[in-house]
Amino acid sequence: MKVLLAHFQIQDYGGIVNYSEYLARGLKEQGHLVHPVMLKNKGASGTPKAVDRSQQDGWEFGPGLGLWMHQKKGWQGMEQINYVTDIEDWQFTSDLYDLVIYIVPVPTCSKDTKGDTAWLRLFDLEWSKQIVIVHDGNMQKLYPHILSICDKIDGIVCVHDAAFNSCSVLPVRRAFIPNPHEYNAAEVAKVKPVSEREDSLISLQTFKRWKRVDDLIRAIPYMDGFTDKIICGGGIEYHYMTSKTKVKPEYLDEWGARIWDNAVAAGMDYKGYVTTGERDQLLSDCKLLVDPSWSKTYSEHGAHFNRVMIEAMVKGCIPVCTDLGMKNSALFKPNINYIEIPYDSDPKDYAGIIDGAMSDTELLQSIQNNNKSLLALFDKRHIADAIIEFSNSLTGDVGKATEKLKKDCDRKMDHFHDL
Repeated sequence: MKVLLAHFQIQDYGGIVNYSEYLARGLKEQGHLVHPVMLKNKGASGTPKAVDRSQQDGWEFGPGLGLWMHQKKGWQGMEQINYVTDIEDWQFTSDLYDLVIYIVPVPTCSKDTKGDTAWLRLFDLEWSKQIVIVHDGNMQKLYPHILSICDKIDGIVCVHDAAFNSCSVLPVRRAFIPNPHEYNAAEVAKVKPVSEREDSLISLQTFKRWKRVDDLIRAIPYMDGFTDKIICGGGIEYHYMTSKTKVKPEYLDEWGARIWDNAVAAGMDYKGYVTTGERDQLLSDCKLLVDPSWSKTYSEHGAHFNRVMIEAMVKGCIPVCTDLGMKNSALFKPNINYIEIPYDSDPKDYAGIIDGAMSDTELLQSIQNNNKSLLALFDKRHIADAIIEFSNSLTGDVGKATEKLKKDCDRKMDHFHDL
């Protein structure tokens, strides 16, 4: 098949960059033709000139799209189409493909999209099938306007339990198909056993509020001083935690000191944005991957595990996750696939759970072994096949729009209609 990967411009792409890259690579390895495009409502259409980013922090050459990519900034050199001025270009391009996959399902409500209804025309395709990817459990709150295009698309792919269940109010078929990952059975079989790893933890993410990085930062001063504590990533909440002038009150301790400074003084090693190669090396050496994220809203719909959890499992690093983050997971169980931390643990208890896990080699080795048997489910080729099969079928669960969702959709659409 010929597949078009469509992206809307957003802030802080995070794991969506990796999703697109590994899906593209999986599709190509299964014999499909893949082309990416960036959809926007300002500026000229065309393909921007690419420059060498090899010496710039956080940039790397993507394994699937063959473009320079960055966890925060997205891609450089991807074809761009201004759908306001050049909708005909989009219609011509999309007609060349059998399937359009919207990696970002719809535009977000932002100052750049206020008064923009032109994006709705993107979905008026005559020939190509269209599916969208839902990456989180917050559809009903943040983008219920997806309801506006449900009658035009052929399905929704949901990457985890929370995404799948939150989309139960959409009148279109959907499937639970996890994130695509790099997987090599021979390499997984040779990962470093727990006993050969240093006492070390790593945490990687885009610093969004629901990622709860501050919970981990607060706990670091109470952890064993001999444990290496590595933090990677960045984003708006990082700036609120570290700013000299705009630090949020919740990121100060009871004496008015910044919790970030306390963690640095306790040995935290902040590395900022890292490349895929750097990430994999860190995960290959560390014992624990701490994912502190939780959201009461997301958890109402089920587990919302992040792709970094699987990236850690591939390298033999043991995930540490919150109970709310993994609530009612269909795939993962505590002390079998990950170490669990109650989301409301105080910093001392949080640190105690991590210190206890760090020293329990038998449990960690058992988890590492258990996870090896799951990883084939996330192989990029397997995921690519599942998405193609779903797009060509009529299978999947179909929901029904609630009156609340319809009203929420109308309210969000007021943003796009209001000039």
